[in-house]
Amino acid sequence: MRPQRVLGHKWSPAKLGHIIANFMEIMDLVCKTFYELWFEEPSECQTEYVGDGSSVPLEVAIKTEQIVDMLRKMPNHHLLVNIIKRNLVLDFLPQSAKASGINAVSLASVRRRCELICKRLLERILQVEEGNGDEEDVYALPYVLLLHSFCLVDPTLCTPSTDPSQFIVTLQPYLKNQVNNKSLAQFLESTISIIDAVLPLLRKPPQNVVEELVQDLKHLITRHTFLTVVHTCIKCLCTLSKMSEKAASLVEQLFQSFFRHLNSPNFDNKQEDFGLKVRALQALGCALIAKPEYMLNEDVGKILEEH
Repeated sequence: MRPQRVLGHKWSPAKLGHIIANFMEIMDLVCKTFYELWFEEPSECQTEYVGDGSSVPLEVAIKTEQIVDMLRKMPNHHLLVNIIKRNLVLDFLPQSAKASGINAVSLASVRRRCELICKRLLERILQVEEGNGDEEDVYALPYVLLLHSFCLVDPTLCTPSTDPSQFIVTLQPYLKNQVNNKSLAQFLESTISIIDAVLPLLRKPPQNVVEELVQDLKHLITRHTFLTVVHTCIKCLCTLSKMSEKAASLVEQLFQSFFRHLNSPNFDNKQEDFGLKVRALQALGCALIAKPEYMLNEDVGKILEEH
């Protein structure tokens, strides 16, 4: 086989295979190291609790803060998501261990530990935000980002069997924050993404919470500056539309609103009109991704032809 050119160098398939194998070995070692640091059950039998009304062991609370501190130093959470994903299924174990079957007790232990970490993160979001008198600063952001990382790997970690809707009920009030800045946009995007991932797992979410969520999402879609937040809100609203007639009706109204903006004649203020049309087109695109059946709508065909 001909050598492959990578980053200006010629590599034979054998050399490339060797490099990839070494990389995988390094990643296995990294995941094993973090398993021993954070996800492995301690050998001590005594359990000491945090002491602030929490049912989370102190040792887990300390490890949770360590993970949050590491996340603060990272450019994004992609690597951490991969570490959590591989640790949750013990994917870093040697092939010989995988071939003989991974111990079910070990898997259950890691899952239980991840559930406790998520529970502690929810507690810390409450504690940090309740003690924060400045609406402009979002001190709970790294805790929400880490909770989102766990939720991306497995949203069932955020649906405790004792109270499956606990995470949604706790996080929903934070959608009412009126401040428009980058930190809060990140906070809202992750919070709404967690709610969106957990909603389909609930048999019967509290109706009052669903109705309030619909109103909060509607407000954010129409008024928030950051389009990433708007897009996340639309996706969540489309999820809600499957379990609430009010949400389904609102989705229809939003589509009609987007159509009106895109089909309306130019206003006197052309710059403002252009901005509205761009926002409506972007929001409509996100809505169509969330609910592709709306692509069959006649108005959508006209808009796509014109724009």
